[in-house]
Amino acid sequence: LAAREWAQVLLATSDKARAEALAMCLPSSARDAKNLESIRDAIRRPLRRLIITACHRAALQGRLPSGDGIELQRAAELISELDRAADSNAAERAALSAMRAQSNAQSLTQEAMHVDSENNTQEQSLTQEVMHVDSESNTQEQSTENRTTTRTPSEDDFRRAARSDEAIRSYLEPSAALYAQAKAAERDGYIPTAPEAFSAALIACGCLELLRSASAQDALVPRLELSRGYRIAQCDQLGVMIAQKLPTETSNLFGVVLVPGALLVDFLRWRKSGAPSGPKCLENIGTGGSTWWLSAFGFLFSPETKRELCAAEARFLQGEARTRAVQQSHLAPFLLFGFPVAGTLSASAMPYLILKIPRSSIIQATMNQVRNLADEELSKELRVIFDDEPAIDEGGVRKEFFQLIVPMLFDPVVGMFSEYSNCVYFNTDCDWYDEEYELAGLLLGLAVYNSVVLDLRLPNLAYKKLLAYLAGEDNTSNQELTLTLDDLADLDPSLAHGLQQLLDFDGDVENVFCRNFSDDDGQPILPPHVNDSASNINFNPDTPVTAHNRDAYVRGFLHKRLCSDVETQFSKFAHGFARVMRSSVLQRLVEPNELALMVQGDPELDFFALKQNTYYEGWKTKTGDPSSSPIIKEFWRLVTKEFTPEEKKQLLMFFSGSKSAPMGGLSALKPPHHSPFRIQRAGPDSDRLPTASTCFNTLLIPDYEPPSKLGPLLRLAIANSEGFGLK
Repeated sequence: LAAREWAQVLLATSDKARAEALAMCLPSSARDAKNLESIRDAIRRPLRRLIITACHRAALQGRLPSGDGIELQRAAELISELDRAADSNAAERAALSAMRAQSNAQSLTQEAMHVDSENNTQEQSLTQEVMHVDSESNTQEQSTENRTTTRTPSEDDFRRAARSDEAIRSYLEPSAALYAQAKAAERDGYIPTAPEAFSAALIACGCLELLRSASAQDALVPRLELSRGYRIAQCDQLGVMIAQKLPTETSNLFGVVLVPGALLVDFLRWRKSGAPSGPKCLENIGTGGSTWWLSAFGFLFSPETKRELCAAEARFLQGEARTRAVQQSHLAPFLLFGFPVAGTLSASAMPYLILKIPRSSIIQATMNQVRNLADEELSKELRVIFDDEPAIDEGGVRKEFFQLIVPMLFDPVVGMFSEYSNCVYFNTDCDWYDEEYELAGLLLGLAVYNSVVLDLRLPNLAYKKLLAYLAGEDNTSNQELTLTLDDLADLDPSLAHGLQQLLDFDGDVENVFCRNFSDDDGQPILPPHVNDSASNINFNPDTPVTAHNRDAYVRGFLHKRLCSDVETQFSKFAHGFARVMRSSVLQRLVEPNELALMVQGDPELDFFALKQNTYYEGWKTKTGDPSSSPIIKEFWRLVTKEFTPEEKKQLLMFFSGSKSAPMGGLSALKPPHHSPFRIQRAGPDSDRLPTASTCFNTLLIPDYEPPSKLGPLLRLAIANSEGFGLK
């Protein structure tokens, strides 16, 4: 109650009073930053509590601030069903193991009896061995009939059932956990009604956004605090996709269907309403409105949740594009595996964006095909066909397409981008690649839109500028792009350090630094606003840099170096990106560093984490544990102990189509967000190389004998892994 009253007062006051109140929470040169960090956390804590309470009420009632949602109680009930099934399977598995042990002993006894007794016939021995019975009167016909009518579950059956249950659980456990929390909170105390809880949560969201916005303006506030300090796990637990039980007569393999979770429902409603910003939602407080959207306050969600929301939005837009295309063509029966029969459909009438590319001229062929495409064609799901390669693109072919063309465009040798310490950025001297810059931006947009991770090293600054460009196009932000020395440090750390020294210097700045408002080439350095009339400062190239105007000099330097000098190149690049992402609400949901992770993935490759989530198929061992197979042991020994970092990238590229791990690292290669890594037995010992299905993250390895054959053959395969075929 106290937190709600404090929040009401804070939001009801004038902007000036609000700013002064929040300023007391922010560090300055006269305050102790460590104490103020605790103060900020103390302010966030009750506000976070109000939002968590609203999530609990939503879980209990199946209702969101934007309207009816998904009943999370169903997720909890299905988890209970899985637990009961797991207990039953465990008991059945133990009983079968005991029965098999007894049967083995009986088989040995019967075998001895067969040797000693000449009266036992071969048919009777076979019947006893198969049926594991004591009676010698059973005939072979009875044994055969019994084998055809019943089947004892194998260890593989149990493992497959456990994997399917694990996949289902991954869609259910977050929402079920939130529901359990809410029930516990309800038992322990009073949870406000939905109108009360949601109204208080809206105020709390507004206060958090205000505090976060003000904190972002102060360089002394840790950047990590601005992201992690405002995330609320209970918002993620509302669920992007959850599983629901299907009726028996329509049950699929797992007996469940995936449906939009409460958070995705909220996101789609927010998007349909024009994706209003958080401050826009706060206007409902004064007008008596009660409808608002959690998605308007994207800082509440984890990067992984935002990625899934963006992927769901892309699937939604791709579905709309397919519907339009099919309605236009009226030739749906002519589609084969998503591709039209040659000559039957025009590009606009095809349900997919299909690029047919020769490997010999990949850049020119791509430009020729996308040059005249309407922007709405780019909203279709991408499918790629390489000339003379009969593969069906279920994701793997387009992954390789991006891994081939992106390094070609972004290679500093080409001249479009310049090499910096650990990234590439636009070459200020390149003015002859206009169409190629637009193609590079368009490919970046297609990668985001089709959930493809790229082998790319753009600085965080590039993603900040792209989001600002999109925001400017749809007028969602009236704020100018804010550049900091951290942005410059990504390109030139020593220069950024020197400018920081200029800002911190306590002395005669003019005579010590001897700088004026021009660069080394005599070009003027002017801040975004050329004349600062409020402080009566006139800027021109001969104006000396002093303690009075050094802040303006640094702002002007950053703007010139990071924006003005590359305006021509970046505008083409951003235009290509916007052609794909213009219909998305990406810029209103993600932060620049989160977009960088979505595009570039996680560079850290932890194969020990990958091992924990790996599935094995077709491997037979005495213990029933596929991971104990000699080939599997040899594979993990090679990867974790012998492979170089480059070989690990090649291996990841070989089976997944990307040299970088997805957001969250290799441990994220598991349901529900990704296909898990599988190692499948590809027949008995042979001299064939290992192969892979990149669409499904599957590595196929023959059962080499001896296992030491695996090392040289696997290295040869991952080093020569271009091209696709059908088997």
